Amino acid sequence: MTDKPMVQRWHEENLATFRSASNGSRNETLNIQALKSFGLALGDDNLSISQVESDYTSAATSLMMPSNEVKATLESALSAASPHHIFDIQQPQHEQVDKSDLLIAPVYTALDDYAKAHGVSTQVFVDAQWTEGEHGGRKCLLVPHEDDMVRARFLDGDDPKWKPIQTGVTPCWYGFSKAVSKARAAKHKTIVLTNGQPSVVVGQHYGVPALAQTDGEGKPLQKLLLRSLQDAIKEHGLKVIVAMDGDDTGRKATKSKLEKLKSNGIRAKSVYFGGHDGFDLADYCKLHGENSMKELIKLSKYGGESKALTVTSDDITNSTHGILVAPGENITPGEKLIFPFKRFHNLGGYVYFCEPGKMAMVLAPTGCGKTSLMETFSDFWNTKGYDTWWYGREWTPQGMRFRAIQRYSNVVTTDMITEHIVHASEIDRGIPAKYHYGKPIAKGTQAYNEYLQANELIDSWPGKLTVMDGHKTIEHVIEDMSTNIWKARREGRQVGCAFFDYAQILDTGSELINQTKYEKICGILEEWAQQMSIHVMVGAQPTKSRGLQVKTTNELLNEYDAMWIRPDPFKVVITLNIRHIDNGAGEREKTPNAIANVCKNSEGRTGLIKLRTKFRHLSWKDESWTI
Repeated sequence: MTDKPMVQRWHEENLATFRSASNGSRNETLNIQALKSFGLALGDDNLSISQVESDYTSAATSLMMPSNEVKATLESALSAASPHHIFDIQQPQHEQVDKSDLLIAPVYTALDDYAKAHGVSTQVFVDAQWTEGEHGGRKCLLVPHEDDMVRARFLDGDDPKWKPIQTGVTPCWYGFSKAVSKARAAKHKTIVLTNGQPSVVVGQHYGVPALAQTDGEGKPLQKLLLRSLQDAIKEHGLKVIVAMDGDDTGRKATKSKLEKLKSNGIRAKSVYFGGHDGFDLADYCKLHGENSMKELIKLSKYGGESKALTVTSDDITNSTHGILVAPGENITPGEKLIFPFKRFHNLGGYVYFCEPGKMAMVLAPTGCGKTSLMETFSDFWNTKGYDTWWYGREWTPQGMRFRAIQRYSNVVTTDMITEHIVHASEIDRGIPAKYHYGKPIAKGTQAYNEYLQANELIDSWPGKLTVMDGHKTIEHVIEDMSTNIWKARREGRQVGCAFFDYAQILDTGSELINQTKYEKICGILEEWAQQMSIHVMVGAQPTKSRGLQVKTTNELLNEYDAMWIRPDPFKVVITLNIRHIDNGAGEREKTPNAIANVCKNSEGRTGLIKLRTKFRHLSWKDESWTI
C-alpha cells in the first residue's frame, strides 16, 4: 500500500486544524486553512479544487456553520490563493474548474439563514414584514415597501435577485419614514443613505437611520426621491452620510451620489468601508452592533465631504471655539503621531507631532540608513498601536520581515536566512551535499530560537505593518493602500503612517520626463495624504556624485540635494549624514555616528541632531555621541 501524496496529507492537516478551531474563530480559521488547501490544489494533480471545496463544506456542516457564510469564505479563499482569476484562465496542469463547481453563489433556503447571514435574528426581518413566498416559480422573500408595492428577493442565486411582483413599479425609498424619525430623535440628527434593503433592516435594528433607493447603488438618485430627501433635511435640520458597499462599484457610487447631492444643495459626508466585494452597512453593523452609528460618524470624518469651497469667518470661529468645548466634532481627523525620537522634540513643529495629511522626506546617500531609519520609526509606531503601510521596490513583504527579525535578534542576519532558504531549495532539488552553497539554521541553535522569538515579538505588537507588493504605478499603490486603510478604520484600528521607499524608483502612469514625473508623483502623494488624513514619509537619495562628495568631505546634505525631488510638498525634510573617517588605507569608512540635519520643519525650528546607527541591526538609536 503506497502512502498518500504529500499534498493530500498537508490538505488533511489543514482540515484538522480547521475542525479543532474554537467557536469564535471558526470562520477565520476556515479562511486561513482553505486558502492553504486551495493553494495546494492550484499547483498539483493529486488534489482538485472541487475536493477542497467539498471537504471544507462537509467539515463546516458538521460544525453547524451557516452554509452561505461558508460559501462566501471559500470564494474569498480561492480568489486569494490564485494569482489569476481562476475562472478566466486555462488550467493545463489540472482539471478545468467550472464556476458552478464551488457552489458559492448566494443561495439561501429561507428567511432564517438569510437573516443569520446578515448578522441578526429572523425576528428582525419578520418585524420589518418580510415573509417567505414564491414568484414566477422561484422561491423568494416578499418585501413590502413604502410605495405600497411588494418586491421579491429571490433565494436561488440567479439574476435578477430583486424584482417587483406588480407591473409599472418605479424606484422608491426603502426605510425612509423610519430613518427620518430615528434621525430626528437622535442627537446626531443624521440619516444614512446606503445600498440594499437588508442593510436598511439591519442598520435600523442597530440604531442607524438608514434608507436606500430600491434600484441599486449604481443608479442615479431619482428626482422625486431627491425632492423628498431635500424636504426632510430642510424641515428637520438633518445631516446625511453616504455609506455604499466597500468595493469599487460602491466607491464610484459614493462619489456620484455626493456630487448629485451637492449639486442639489445637500452637503453630505461619506464613508468608505474598504475590504472585500459586497462588504456593506449590514456587515459593518455586525461588526459594531449597538455602537454602529457612533462608529459611522467617526468614520465619516475620513471619507470626505461634498462641502463648499468657501469657508466663512463664522465657520472658522465656530470650529475653533468647538475644539475646546466639543473636540471630537471639530478636530481635523487623523492621528497626531508623536515623533519617535525624543532628541527632535525640542525643535517643535512636525518633528514633535507628525500631522495627519502632511508629508516628511528622509534623504540619505545609498547605503546610509534611509530605509532602516524609516523601519525603526515604523516599528516604534507599531509598538504604540498604530498600523503602518510600506511600499518600495527593493524589498518583498517577506524580505521586510527578515530585516525586522535581524533588528530584534542578536545573531540572525538576512544573509543567514537566505542561506537557510538556499539550503532548503538544494535539498528539495536533490543536489548532493558536497555541492551545497546554502547552510541551514539548525533546530535548537541560538539562531533558530532567536528567529522564532523575534518573529513572535513582532506579531505581538498591537499595530501592524502592511507591505504592498509588486511593481506598480503610484496611482495603483495608493488605491490599494486606500482600501487597506479604509478597512482598518472601519475595524476601529489606529492608522499611523504610510512609507514610500524610495522616491526615485516610484513610477506613474503618465508619460513624463524625470523631473516632471517626480513633481507629479509628489503632488499625487501630497493630495492623497490630505484626502486620507494620514502622515506620509518618503525616502529619497541624492545623486551618486553628491553622495560621494558628502562621504568624502563630511558635508551635510540639505533639502535641495534630493535627486529630481523638490522640497516644496514636504513639511519636514531630514537628511542623514553618517560620519566617515579615514581607515588608514586611503579609504573612507562609516562610523556609527551620524548627524540628522532637520533642514525644513513647518511650524518648528530647524537644527542638527546627533544620532547613532546600529548597522548590525538595521536600525537607529535616539542617542548622542562624542568624537
